[in-house]
Amino acid sequence: MILYLFALVILASCGLAYRNWRYGVAAAIVVALIQDPIRKLVPGTPGLLTMSSLPIWFAIIMGAYRVRLLNPKSFLQTFPKWGRSVTWFGIYLLVPASLSATYGRGTWMITILGATVFASIFWVMNCGWRFPVEGRDAIRVLSLYAIVGSVLLIGGPLEFFGWNQRFAIIGAEALDHVWVTFRMGQPVFMISGFFRSPDVMGWHAATVFMIAVMLAIRFKGPWRYVWIGVAIWAATNIWLCG
Repeated sequence: MILYLFALVILASCGLAYRNWRYGVAAAIVVALIQDPIRKLVPGTPGLLTMSSLPIWFAIIMGAYRVRLLNPKSFLQTFPKWGRSVTWFGIYLLVPASLSATYGRGTWMITILGATVFASIFWVMNCGWRFPVEGRDAIRVLSLYAIVGSVLLIGGPLEFFGWNQRFAIIGAEALDHVWVTFRMGQPVFMISGFFRSPDVMGWHAATVFMIAVMLAIRFKGPWRYVWIGVAIWAATNIWLCG
């Protein structure tokens, strides 16, 4: 049941993104953050769910293109040095792409997937360039990520105190994984919380930390202390994940 509900959320987010691509960015962020705990609740924990936000990003690109906001030529002309680097990088990619496509049976599909990923990164950066309409737009989307990410980081302390033994949504047991690293010759069991692995939890915690520090510098008064608190909370989870 939860898989069908999540599929409906993704479908609705795609529709929203095509209709208003800026709202779609917010939807893609939320879906990307909740996809790991949803995956743990689905029987079989299908790996395809790690790509849940991908169709939303494609809808964002199409939505922005629909209102004629995407102009690759203008984008590259605005950043000429970066544009030249992208051009040369694209030419270079033809070499590994030709090797990948002819490496073995079915490897052409991997080549197409790689080309799609590289192309989508360029288009998403183009969307990011056109995203802010007013000064606070970027602040709003960063704040959304930091707030939702902070809520999901609760899974780190919960696993530390053993709640992963009671709830499959916490830790990596649902994925049949145990993450261990070694410090001073002693094993340290790494913590993933609501995320699918400790490195993913650490990545999100580090991103929340950086955003919180930037917002703490930008804001004054009570909000500065709120973002300092968020930064401390995120740093704690970086330590917890191992």
